[in-house]
Amino acid sequence: MVNLATELPDESLSTSEIERLRERPAVRSVIELPTSYEHSHDVTSTATALVDGTVLYLTLDPDHEQWQQHVLARDANERELLEATLDQFEAG
Repeated sequence: MVNLATELPDESLSTSEIERLRERPAVRSVIELPTSYEHSHDVTSTATALVDGTVLYLTLDPDHEQWQQHVLARDANERELLEATLDQFEAG
């Protein structure tokens, strides 16, 4: 499985960094879950991604300045990515 968390910068992701992430061959989709503060600054520290059929939940741990990655679903498609994203948004 791809570990995106170790490949991300130790800070919130900018729009251009999200676009570069989306361009990777294994990445099918990335959905940003910005807070209202982050959105106004055009960065995000929370996202879901569909990578090689696995839905990942990515969060930046500001205390340790590193990204955490949690598997939400395996053998998934875009619909399951959207469902997992909505679940995280509602929990948020």
